[in-house]
Amino acid sequence: MKKRSASRALLLELLIVIGFFLISVSVLVPLLARARQRDERADLLVSVLTEAQNTVELLSSGRDPAEVLAELGFEKAEEPDLWIRAEGETSFQVSLSRETRPGGEFVRTSLEVFQGEESLLLLPCSVYRPEKEGGS
Repeated sequence: MKKRSASRALLLELLIVIGFFLISVSVLVPLLARARQRDERADLLVSVLTEAQNTVELLSSGRDPAEVLAELGFEKAEEPDLWIRAEGETSFQVSLSRETRPGGEFVRTSLEVFQGEESLLLLPCSVYRPEKEGGS
């Protein structure tokens, strides 16, 4: 009789342990899946931000923005002063506005990055390009 009750107790204990592990797995698997998604999103944001910063830095160099954008693979869109470069689902859009001022040109640039329809980031940049001596 004692052997049967001991084996039943052991079986009940094993069922409780298995149940605990099943509940733990059912909670942890979705958490790990969300963590992986966040990690992939963070990697995407880091790479996009690095690329956007490099682009804005080149646009701030004082060279002609249209020339810089063409070298970086941007294509002029149908809208005036809008340049676009698409990489898979991610697209970079640069809008330019120029104001001629006494002694030079003021160029405002806005770089926005999209993934699908979602805007990931927006980086503004303003550069004053003085006229070259000799009056160009």
